[in-house]
Amino acid sequence: MSHRVLIVEDDHGIQQLLQAVLQHHGIECSTTGDGDGALKLLSRESFGAILLDLLLPSVNGFDVLRHLKNTNDELLPRVIVITAAAETTLRDSEDLGRVRCVLRKPLDIDELMSHVAACLNGDGAGTLPHPEKIEGQRDIRWRSR
Repeated sequence: MSHRVLIVEDDHGIQQLLQAVLQHHGIECSTTGDGDGALKLLSRESFGAILLDLLLPSVNGFDVLRHLKNTNDELLPRVIVITAAAETTLRDSEDLGRVRCVLRKPLDIDELMSHVAACLNGDGAGTLPHPEKIEGQRDIRWRSR
């Protein structure tokens, strides 16, 4: 299993922040700002975990999930959805049924990293080395668009 993570996030600031946090833990990342880019990367690279925003331009996160369900179903349990989508949007989606989890923005970085570690270890458990805490690092607040 790959120990690379794919970050699919259209907000460049959030994308860079997620990449910096993962790289700080020694995790190699690929990034894209839309679902079309995600589908292209998924067709040619292997990933141990996918951080997927749902509200993306053109090909959205739900489209990516449907594509995975039809073509690469075993990846769904390694998808960590990160979103600010309305609760009703999430509740009505059958495509979220097999993902590892849905994390709401603002994210708790410790919770995110716990899920990433579980995906990369492939056994639903496990931990990553925790970097020295920086004051205010644990809970990152996301600005509204």
